This record gives sequence, structure tokens and C-alpha cells, in this order.
Amino acid sequence: MAPAQDCPNRVIRFVVPFPASGLIDTLARVLAAPLSKTLGQNIVIENRTGANTVIGTEQVFRAPADGYTVLFMATSFTVNPFARSRLPYDALKDFTGVTRLIHNSMIFCTHPSLPVKTMKELVALA
Repeated sequence: MAPAQDCPNRVIRFVVPFPASGLIDTLARVLAAPLSKTLGQNIVIENRTGANTVIGTEQVFRAPADGYTVLFMATSFTVNPFARSRLPYDALKDFTGVTRLIHNSMIFCTHPSLPVKTMKELVALA
């Protein structure tokens, strides 16, 4: 029988693929302080922006699957596979969701002169 491991035993990285001070970054920072205290381990926030979150997401994809690198993601994670012809990872196969932290809605807006009032009309016009 293997002895219990001391875990976590090193710094944990929260990779935020959004700019500092945005919603996801703020959420990561708000959670990091109490979680760090509870776990007895430092948590570092890394903002890795660019390519509509692909740069930061790829960094987590390439990190060892040891639980010390955590991706803080939002809607773009589910949109990117449909909006980009190639990604360096498979969003469904290469990641495991741990928890949903917030729930937010997306709003589609158009210029008032566009002759549409519903999403169905927008899709038909497109």
C-alpha cells in the first residue's frame, strides 16, 4: 500500500485566458485567496491572453495533468470549436470540467436599422 501523499505540495497556477481586471480574472483572484489559505499553498494567477482564449487554453492543455494548473474559462471555450477551423486541442476530449462558478447570459444586439426583431429573423437574414 502506498503512503498518503502530501497534496498540494507546490504552487497552484490559475491560468486566466482573459485580460487582468475582467470578470473571469476577478473571479479567479477572489477565489484564490481563501482557497490558498484552506489548502496551505500559494496560488498564482497567470493572465495568458490572445487568440480568443486559445493561447491560455493551449498552455493548460500542454501542462502536466496533475491538478496544479487550472483553467478559468468562459463562453469562448464552447464557441471556439465552431468559430475556428483548427484548435491545438479538443475542447471535449482534452479537458474535464470541475465546476461551474457563475452563470451569465449572452445577448445578441443589432443596429436598430437592421430589419430583425428576433434571433430567428437574424438567422434568416444571415
